[in-house]
Amino acid sequence: MRMIRISAVLLGTALAAAACAGGPQHVDGFAQPAGAATSPPASATATPAPATSASASTPATPTAPATSAATSTSPTGAASSEPAASTRPVTPLLGPNGLGELQLGMSRAEAEATGLITGYRVEDFTGDCGVSKIRGTDATVYFTPGLGLSSIAAYGSVRTPRGIRLGSTVAAVRKAYPDWDFAVGDEKNGWGWANHYRIDVKDGKVSYLALAAEGQRCIE
Repeated sequence: MRMIRISAVLLGTALAAAACAGGPQHVDGFAQPAGAATSPPASATATPAPATSASASTPATPTAPATSAATSTSPTGAASSEPAASTRPVTPLLGPNGLGELQLGMSRAEAEATGLITGYRVEDFTGDCGVSKIRGTDATVYFTPGLGLSSIAAYGSVRTPRGIRLGSTVAAVRKAYPDWDFAVGDEKNGWGWANHYRIDVKDGKVSYLALAAEGQRCIE
């Protein structure tokens, strides 16, 4: 009987050992179904992307070079500077209605407001005619009472629309104004009227030239 019990104990021990050998074994890590592909945890396999700077990812916008307004490019590619515009003032024409901003018929106040005349006074020999100088010149303008600015004299290079100016020859005057009629003297030394212009000559050349309004009485 003792031998049978020992044998039974040994048999039970062998069966228990066999059962343990055939069962699933425990290992470290995550459990997964048998046969499934094994992959490491995401935290173990993820590779951080390299940091990129803003200047590397976004190209800088090129800035166009500044150009000078006074510089131009010739067909051959060579830069050249354009000449500056002329600033020489344009001399106004005397006529048909005035001289620049000075217009026949203006009141004294209107004429003075242009800034072109100065030194108003009343001429003694006319009694009631006002006279001023064109600023910076010896040329005169007259004011007839009730008529306003009534005559404007030429100066310097001021010309009529037909090209007559101080110093023009009698021949040039005759060509420009065939109706020029002498009131006093002759074509060598005298004066007369043509197309609302009082024209005086001395030694055969224009010495005085003025545009006059109809009805003025301040110049003969």
